[in-house]
Amino acid sequence: VIRSPLSICPAQRPGKSERRQERVVQEPRHRGDPVPGEGQHEHPVRVEDRRGLSSLWVARSADGVSDWQIDGVPLLSGDEPWEEWGCEDPRLTWVPELGEWLITYTAYSHVGPAVALARTPDFRRVEKLGVILSPENKDAALFPRRFRDAWLMVHRPVSGNTGHMWLASSPDLVHWGHPTPLLEARPP
Repeated sequence: VIRSPLSICPAQRPGKSERRQERVVQEPRHRGDPVPGEGQHEHPVRVEDRRGLSSLWVARSADGVSDWQIDGVPLLSGDEPWEEWGCEDPRLTWVPELGEWLITYTAYSHVGPAVALARTPDFRRVEKLGVILSPENKDAALFPRRFRDAWLMVHRPVSGNTGHMWLASSPDLVHWGHPTPLLEARPP
C-alpha cells in the first residue's frame, strides 16, 4: 500500500505496470500546492523500498486534486556512491533565470548525509550536479535568484546536539563556500 503524498491526494496502490518493491511513500516537507506542469500538476514524493533506501519519484495529476499517478521510474535514485543509502528531503526551487527547477536533496551514504543538487526542466529528465555540501549536512534550500552575482542557499550542518541554520554562497551552483551563521537553534 502506498500512502498519499499530499493531504489532497487520495491513497494509491501500485498498478499492474508498477510492480516495484516500494514500502511507503513519505509525505514531502513542502505542504504547498503541487507544481503546475504542462497541462498537469506534479509533486515530488519520497519512496522507500523494502531495504529502507529512499528515492524521489514524481506524482502527476491533471487537476492537482484527484487521480494522482506515480511515474514508473524514479526521478532521483541512489545511483551514485554518495547516494548509496538513498535520496531524501527534496527542496524544489523554480529559477526563472535558468528556466528550470533546481532540486536540493539529502544524499545518504556510509559517510553521512550530504547536500546534493540536481536540475530538471520538466520533472521527466534530470541532471545530477553532485554533492555541493559535504557530510554531515542536510535540509538545504536555494533562493530562486542571485544576490550580487552569487547564488544563496540555507542549510543545516549536523554538529552534536545543535541544528543551527547557515547560509552558503556560490558563483556557479557547483562551488559553495563563505559559510555564515543565519539562525541559531534554541538551547536544549
